[in-house]
Amino acid sequence: MDADILYRFKKSDDTAFRIIYDNYYLKVFQYALALVKDVDQTNDIIQLSFIKLWLGRERLDVEKGLDAFLYNIVKSQIIDFFRTLKRNEILKQEYITHLGETYTDMMDILMADQLYVKIEEYIQKLPKQQARIFRLNKLEGYTIDEISKQLGLSKQTVKNHLVQARKNLRGSLSEESLITGLITCYIFLS
Repeated sequence: MDADILYRFKKSDDTAFRIIYDNYYLKVFQYALALVKDVDQTNDIIQLSFIKLWLGRERLDVEKGLDAFLYNIVKSQIIDFFRTLKRNEILKQEYITHLGETYTDMMDILMADQLYVKIEEYIQKLPKQQARIFRLNKLEGYTIDEISKQLGLSKQTVKNHLVQARKNLRGSLSEESLITGLITCYIFLS
C-alpha cells in the first residue's frame, strides 16, 4: 500500500480509507472465512475490523505498513467471536441442563401428588381397620410391631390386615395402567 495513502488515512481522509477498504476487504474476508466458516459471521467480523481500523488509525505505523496492523485487528475479532461462541454454548448447555432438571423436578412433584391422591382414593375403599393399618405402615412408616402396640392388636392380625389390604388394592388397581404401575411399585416394593 502506498505510504501517501496511509498518511492520508492516519489524518482521517475518507477517500484513503475507501481505497484501503476496497483493496483489503476481499483478502481479510477470505482469511476470516477460512477460520469462521460462516459468511454472515465473517461479514460481521470484517465490518467490526474495519471500524476498529478506522478508530485506531492514529496508532498505525506507516513504516511497518498496513498488513500486519489490519490482520492483527481481524485476528483479534475472530478470537473474540470464538470466545463469545464458546461462552454462549456453555450458557446454552447450562440453561438446557437447568431446564431439564426443573422439568424433571416438576414432573416428579406432579407424579408424586397424583400418586398420593390415587393411593388415598384406593385406601378409602378399604375397610376401616385395613385402611388405618395400611396408612400407618405404608404412608407413615410405622413397623408392624409399632402398629400392633399402638392399636392393641397382635402382630399376626396387623400382618393379616396388610396382606388383605394389598389384595384389595391389587384388585382395584387392575383397572388403570400408568398409575397402576406406579402404585403397584410403591405398595409392593416398599
